[in-house]
Amino acid sequence: MHPPRQSFGAPPGIVLVEWPFVYFRYLGVIALLILSGCAAVAVPTPTATLTSAKPVLDLSRVAVELTATTVRATATGAGTPTPAAPPIPTPLLSATAPAAATSVPSAPDAWQNLARLEQALDDANTGVALEALASPLPAEVADLVALRRAEVAMAIGGAETARRALADPAIVATSNRVIALRAAEVAQVAGDWALAGRLFLRAADLVAWRAVKQEASLRAALAFARGGNFGRAIGILRQSDARLRSDFAELVLAEAQPAQIATLDRAVLAFLAGRRTNAKALIETALSEGAGAREAEARSMLAELTAATPVPGPWARALAENNVEAFARFRAENPGDARAADAYFREGLAHFLADRQADARRVWSAALASESTSAGRARLLYWRARSAEEAGNTVEAQGGFDQASRTRPTSYYAVRAADRLAGHRGWPSGGTRIPPPIFTETARAAALRWVEGWTQVPAEDRVRALLRPKALSDLAVRRMGAAELDQSIETVADPRVLLALGHFAEENGYHHAAARAGARLARISPAVSPLDAPVGILSLAYPRGYADQTVLAGQRHDVGPYLLLALIRQESLFDERALSPSGARGLTQVMPATGAEIATAARVADFQELRLEEPALSIDFGARYLAVQLTAFPGDVFRAVAAYNAGGGAVRRWGIASADPDIFVELIPVAEPQAYVRALYLHHAAYRALDRLTAVAS
Repeated sequence: MHPPRQSFGAPPGIVLVEWPFVYFRYLGVIALLILSGCAAVAVPTPTATLTSAKPVLDLSRVAVELTATTVRATATGAGTPTPAAPPIPTPLLSATAPAAATSVPSAPDAWQNLARLEQALDDANTGVALEALASPLPAEVADLVALRRAEVAMAIGGAETARRALADPAIVATSNRVIALRAAEVAQVAGDWALAGRLFLRAADLVAWRAVKQEASLRAALAFARGGNFGRAIGILRQSDARLRSDFAELVLAEAQPAQIATLDRAVLAFLAGRRTNAKALIETALSEGAGAREAEARSMLAELTAATPVPGPWARALAENNVEAFARFRAENPGDARAADAYFREGLAHFLADRQADARRVWSAALASESTSAGRARLLYWRARSAEEAGNTVEAQGGFDQASRTRPTSYYAVRAADRLAGHRGWPSGGTRIPPPIFTETARAAALRWVEGWTQVPAEDRVRALLRPKALSDLAVRRMGAAELDQSIETVADPRVLLALGHFAEENGYHHAAARAGARLARISPAVSPLDAPVGILSLAYPRGYADQTVLAGQRHDVGPYLLLALIRQESLFDERALSPSGARGLTQVMPATGAEIATAARVADFQELRLEEPALSIDFGARYLAVQLTAFPGDVFRAVAAYNAGGGAVRRWGIASADPDIFVELIPVAEPQAYVRALYLHHAAYRALDRLTAVAS
């Protein structure tokens, strides 16, 4: 449903989708600006375009990330002087941000004061907000307190006070990505571009979707450029994803006056912006003027810009020839290449497709002797069994499938082998209902015993680890709570605490955090795969969130609920605000253009791009789009799933004639949709396993 994506920077092996920021707004906080006598604030809209308008401050209480378009509307303003500020009320001036958290818990009064502050911001009550800021506030969330102090200062015109609050060590070193992003935005409006750049980089260092991290880095580059630090801006842009950086490179280039930046640096920016012809001309100008110590760099760039089409390498040539001899030659000439094992497999597959089954089994048996990975062994065992089956040797085939199904950690071909033994040649059915999650005390106790059986890490304080996520959730700043959970889940050392964080996440509706906790627990354990962990871990790694909406959408469009859950797990890890570099949004990662087409066909009124983040709508649209693919490829879930990822046109262009699902998957010529199909099949198997385990538990 969207172009190939890079995998999430959290659990390896999980292919996910990602993109920038989503902005919630509370009308009460905007009203606070008006009631406080602040100048009119232009609130960015999702349809804003890339501009050079002055940055604006939207004092959103939840303070979460911007959409791609909104980012460009708010992050690209010129560094105009801050207007003269009116006098700041004494309580705001005299109060100082709390010290960093200590081992002594804050008093209940401090937490009550913070709740009062948050409520005052919701109610646009300036007086109460200022009183709360002057009261004792909890040191455990010193970064949030300093951010609120800066936001209120900006709302009443105190840019200098805001800058002092933002310089608080608690913000500069915050572990909360949303707080760092929000603080960077306030720093921009306060005119401190260097601090804004540092805070954006801090956000980029924290756990997030890869595209969100990239976007934060790019916003840092723009902030540094606004502050005149073009060298640092260019350095950041050079390391950024080429799919995301071009617009920002254009803006940095537009900021640069001739006296501020060397001609060669202008060439670099033009190249990063995708203006290759302009970049080439600037490099030639720089060389004619004398590039000095950077002459070698200039000539290297020029050579890259003028280079002819590269000659295909050995692996590309082997794939193009696609025969036994080509893959055997590649193995012989490149024994140390990481792709040699794949060449060995493909050599056997070439025999299989030519119906030389004895030769296929001979090659795969030889390949098994040197294959060291369990997934690789499962693949070879599975296909050797398939070859025996094709040759009519049923006993040998059944033994081979059994052997493949027992490889651990459980992989795609281990599951395929188990399904073949169960009589499933195609994609197994997943039933019509979704039973409730297995979070009984018995299951939780068993999960904890399992963790304690292998962990060698000293015990950490679980209560303390949960304090910040719980506090932020209780304060109803859920995006901050989610960011806190993300960071803790990916960085905590004690698996027992990780398990507690996962349980907290699931209990409080943070399905994406629960999934990440379960996946990481399995990954750092001897099991490696959640499918080989106890049911309490598997249930965390594979949430059944949005069950009612999923069942309803499945019934409406004749799509199995477990297939939909598997799709959501793969596309967004149950993060309703997930976005991809290509712009796909929501739980099922629908592209905005596709969403608009579906909305028209379904007669959905008032459709806007941001509505793709509504769980019910996203699940319904995803189910509808998958149903279209299932209709286009009747009875072939493998092709339909591939089409959901890469598009039905792409699946047809591949020209894979075989109706055998295993052959289809192996011959998919693009790595990303091939991995996508395998991952979705594995996720579907996990939900089928949970269905069986739930039935046993009940």
